[in-house]
Amino acid sequence: MDNGENNKEVEKVEETVSTTNENPKEGQSVAGLVLGIISLVAFILPLAGYPVSIVGIVLSAKGMKKDKTNAKAKIGLVLSIIGLLLTLANSILGVITAMNTLYTLY
Repeated sequence: MDNGENNKEVEKVEETVSTTNENPKEGQSVAGLVLGIISLVAFILPLAGYPVSIVGIVLSAKGMKKDKTNAKAKIGLVLSIIGLLLTLANSILGVITAMNTLYTLY
């Protein structure tokens, strides 16, 4: 490879990087969205569901604080709240089931 070909490759990489990272301040919104999606599965284990949902809510709220029209932050916030509610419901059902099981044993 000569120097001209190297320069063309570098320009292609720079162009790709600049187009994929258009708004670097969107990181918290994207993280909140990802955690919101994960919380919809993590509710099965409340020990995992609570922290994932709460951190997703916090990051999404911070993302909305920076830009009120950020759709990723709004969706992440909604999904994280749904995940938190599902985790809470799963915890309550787990306690009720455990109490009923203990009651029938004795």
